[in-house]
Amino acid sequence: MKEPKILFIGPGAIGGSVAAWVAENYPATFVMGHGATLAALRTEGLTTYRFDAPDATRRTVHPTIVDRPGAVADAAIVVLTVKNYSLEAVARQVKDELGDRPIVVSIANGIDNQRILPKLFSKVVCGIAGYNARREAPGVIGYQHKLPLLIGTLDKALGAEVRLVQSVLGRGCPTEIVDRMQDAIHTKIVVNLTNALDALVGRGARPLSSPEIFQRLLTQLCGRACAPSAPRGTANIACPACRHLRFCILPPRCRIGSRVHYSGAVCAPCGCRA
Repeated sequence: MKEPKILFIGPGAIGGSVAAWVAENYPATFVMGHGATLAALRTEGLTTYRFDAPDATRRTVHPTIVDRPGAVADAAIVVLTVKNYSLEAVARQVKDELGDRPIVVSIANGIDNQRILPKLFSKVVCGIAGYNARREAPGVIGYQHKLPLLIGTLDKALGAEVRLVQSVLGRGCPTEIVDRMQDAIHTKIVVNLTNALDALVGRGARPLSSPEIFQRLLTQLCGRACAPSAPRGTANIACPACRHLRFCILPPRCRIGSRVHYSGAVCAPCGCRA
């Protein structure tokens, strides 16, 4: 029996790294690009490396490269990792050329995919990446750690389809099925916001002039981000016992896993149970 074909569209930092890892062990992997990225992929392939050990971990793979979805007419899984502003146009191209037959997996930040994709496809699987990555050049991607992808559906449906996606993606990247996908999506939004705050103040690149102000900003940012979804249990904001911020939806390897010390703990996993 032939293995189901998987097509990645959007070979940026996350899409390109996952595609490369899967392609290393799964020959039925296809990647779609355009412009300079398409040319680079066809000549150089996909290269990944871990930031802390670039020479030891550098790998290059050469999956089959295509310039349109219809080039893989029998694709069983289509993974969309394009930016949200391009998602609707790319999704419509997939629908026009492949119809509603494939399972469509959207690995993205935010919730725009929840509005766009169900209008076009009946088999939609959501996903988020539990790791950080950066595209250095077309087809060249550095990553921090190979942590899990989280996948699932918003209504816990499509069990067989989700398991198929897990089995294929898991050939290259740890992939976990979560029951509370909506919660995981919103938790990742909060994590992204804290990363943005770090970047704005330059934490890690220079000393903080006022750890106390940073602590207040971080607490208020997380509190405001979580508050609209708190009644549904989307995120646990602060432990009433120790007042540490905590994110309890993502699996342990994806949580904010290190205690940050300044004049006191800014953010820490408290270990308390709701």
